[in-house]
Amino acid sequence: MFYSIVGASFFLGFFLACLIYERQLNGVADAMRQNQGLESEDLEVSIPTEGWKALCREASAYMNKARVAAAGARNEAIEYSRGLSSLAHDVRTPLTGAKGYLQLAMGECKPEVAQARLRAAERRIGDVENLIDQLALYVRANDPERKYEFKTVALLPVTLEVLGGYEEDLAKRAWEPVIGFADEAILVEADEGALKRIIDNLVSNALRHGNGSLRLIQKSNDNTWTLEIANLIKGDARPDESGLFERFRGEGTKRLNGGLGLGLSTAKKLAEDMGWTLEANMDGEVLGFVLSGKTVENG
Repeated sequence: MFYSIVGASFFLGFFLACLIYERQLNGVADAMRQNQGLESEDLEVSIPTEGWKALCREASAYMNKARVAAAGARNEAIEYSRGLSSLAHDVRTPLTGAKGYLQLAMGECKPEVAQARLRAAERRIGDVENLIDQLALYVRANDPERKYEFKTVALLPVTLEVLGGYEEDLAKRAWEPVIGFADEAILVEADEGALKRIIDNLVSNALRHGNGSLRLIQKSNDNTWTLEIANLIKGDARPDESGLFERFRGEGTKRLNGGLGLGLSTAKKLAEDMGWTLEANMDGEVLGFVLSGKTVENG
């Protein structure tokens, strides 16, 4: 009789333990399925052992990370959707202008007036091409499948090559760039195409928003190099430094001279992908962008 009672008690205890165990597993599973992002203390621990406590802590941490990631993805999707909406507006505006000039030109009897309107239409179409080019460069820079071909590159010749492409624009503004390299033979480990794109985007941004000659200053410190591209900014164009690298910066007419705010975002992404940093600094009325990375030993 005694052994029967003991056996029955053992079986009942084992059965109850299984029920509690099953309930605990279902509770954790339900919480993870609903992805409520609960902290560990919010998960009930029916079996107060260290193992179950650890499981609940890990499950809570997982749910919290998943919740944060989901919220980030939602915000990213909303931002991207708004950006595309602004992009559509920015493309439509010059196209509408071009269409209007073409219609006026077709109904114009005076050849010189018609030619002037055709040139105006051509400029509007050029604005659209510029916007599309910016978007294409941004998409390529953010392509997760993008492959970088790293090699040792001389920084000064690349910088001068990029500047050479803006010789006409600089001449129109009567700007004589100030170029100062602490080490004219400095070498960097880079994807040359990406390096050129970064410098090109920074120079282009300076020409679009600047109000004075460019200054390109290279410095070296221990095993780190920096290249700063800076110039005066227009009085009504003082930027918010915290948002300079945001894509689709500004909205509609708030953007300056047809920019999408993608050039700086693209430059920063390329720099980060190559293990560098790109930061913006305001010093009075001078806006500077500082690119920095590790130096490659000469020879």
